Amino acid sequence: MPAGFLDDVVALCREAAGAILEVYAGTPVAEAKADRTPVTAADRAAHRILVRGLTGLTPGLPVVSEEDETPWSAAPPGPLFWLVDPLDGTKEFLKKTGDFTVNVALVEHGVPVLGVVQAPVTGTVWAGAPTLRGGRPGAVRIDPDGARRDLSTRSADAGAIHVAASRDHGGPMVAAVEAGDAPDVVVRRVGSSLKFCLVAEGEADLYLRDGPTMHWDTAAAHCVLEAAGGRVTDHNGAPLRYGVPPFRNPPFVALGDPAFDWAAFTRRFVPA
Repeated sequence: MPAGFLDDVVALCREAAGAILEVYAGTPVAEAKADRTPVTAADRAAHRILVRGLTGLTPGLPVVSEEDETPWSAAPPGPLFWLVDPLDGTKEFLKKTGDFTVNVALVEHGVPVLGVVQAPVTGTVWAGAPTLRGGRPGAVRIDPDGARRDLSTRSADAGAIHVAASRDHGGPMVAAVEAGDAPDVVVRRVGSSLKFCLVAEGEADLYLRDGPTMHWDTAAAHCVLEAAGGRVTDHNGAPLRYGVPPFRNPPFVALGDPAFDWAAFTRRFVPA
């Protein structure tokens, strides 16, 4: 049962976060990967901890990580696998904004069925699974002292819409919403998968994304948000699916209130 792995995965994420913070305390140095994205010693240290730990937790189950030395570029990993971003938000890590996370998801038949997001700087964890609360979907926030509280998204209020958006990759749709300077709209720029967590906590109504993302960027937080009552789809309303190379997501929207007409909202700023 996915929820049975929760505490073990949280412990692994905290261990990975500790390794990340050791590098963060100094002067992190980035190298460029083949795709021109940055990687640091912190990414690699967290990768080793998570792959070793998840392999020990579920022997024989594939672990797909952003930092795999041999990319999963040809064959899908199978119907059940772990999907890992050891350090989501490497650019934020390098800028020392604190907006970076450790992301671990368990994916079954393309659907994330367990998700853990850990923020190393604050020590906060967000977790979700379809069977977290007595067989029903549930999401929790776990504070550094171990205190837990259930998460629930909020109903959208058309008179006060809060939009979460990427700091560095907001995209033209977000730029248009921001440029509209509407008094009933607040745009909050945040790095990494923390944008999903804001929606899951009821601190934002939606996260708009029309820029590129990869499966490991979103799967864990996607699971948390949907377990909290939200919904994640592409711009045509189809749910995101995970595990097919080259592991790229389409443009998507993450909603706290699945009934909110986000397309009509964005048409105020970006005519169809």
